[in-house]
Amino acid sequence: MQLGRKIGFLLWLLIAFMTVLPWCSSLEFNQVSIQILFYSITSSGLPLVLFLTTKNTIRKRKLLLWTFLLIVGTAISLIIVDLITFGTLHSEYATQVVKYVHKEDEQKRIEFQMEDIGAFGYNRRTVEVVPCCFLFSWVKVINENDIDQSEWLYINEYKNELKLKGG
Repeated sequence: MQLGRKIGFLLWLLIAFMTVLPWCSSLEFNQVSIQILFYSITSSGLPLVLFLTTKNTIRKRKLLLWTFLLIVGTAISLIIVDLITFGTLHSEYATQVVKYVHKEDEQKRIEFQMEDIGAFGYNRRTVEVVPCCFLFSWVKVINENDIDQSEWLYINEYKNELKLKGG
């Protein structure tokens, strides 16, 4: 395998993994701006990745059908990525209040979050957030009545990421 094909294939695997991972696990992007940047790079970089993996196929012209299928596959992939991007960017949970911080690990926190669902109001949830890297955090929905007060420090820090009036 040539270097260009290897790099293209590895980039394709990375893009596929990072795109699917948040939807099949409890990982969420830390910030909406990071999510927008990631999906913008993904949707604009996918044809480049496919070109790197199929450069020799296009030059030889022996496999014209495969080249056509890859171009159609690229178009379909871009449509899917754009649908996923625009489908999820409008309904992100935003932290309204950081209720608790873990006494031993201050990175762990319990937050009250809200999601704007348009004319239907807001979805609300209380979650335990554990940052795992600069891109993602593990998010687990919890019942606020089940919080062990001996492990958590109550801080009630108002964030208002939805920019709601009042509060």
